[in-house]
Amino acid sequence: MFSRSVSQIAKTSVRGISTSSIRSDVARVTLVGRLGADPVIRTSEKTGTQYCVYPIATSTGPLGPADEQGNRADPPTSWHSVWSFQEFANKKLLTLGKGSTVYVEADLTMKEQPAEEGQKRGTATPFLLHRTIQVINRQARADGETTE
Repeated sequence: MFSRSVSQIAKTSVRGISTSSIRSDVARVTLVGRLGADPVIRTSEKTGTQYCVYPIATSTGPLGPADEQGNRADPPTSWHSVWSFQEFANKKLLTLGKGSTVYVEADLTMKEQPAEEGQKRGTATPFLLHRTIQVINRQARADGETTE
């Protein structure tokens, strides 16, 4: 009996500081890495909506074993494509250049690709939808634009 009332109070107090609706499932990704290219604005052929795409390179794991000279191999690099449909964020993204170090939060969904002929099931590709970005170290764009 006591544990039930405590859990109800706990739920109320937690939700009391939030103005958003309760969301049961969340798939969010946090990336800290470098931009692999200058962000690019594209336009959807179907809807005409503008969006920004940018690649982020991350690496995890320890350095490789040392060679005869004592040099260690870099850990493997993972590449992530992030898509932004936020007009204000897109303007900020266009000020960043290849090599900028960024902290990005994105929502993760899996996009199903149709099965190829002869296969029973298709493949799922990760789709990262931009939520926020914080610039850790800014690099100039290759085209020289610095619109801020």
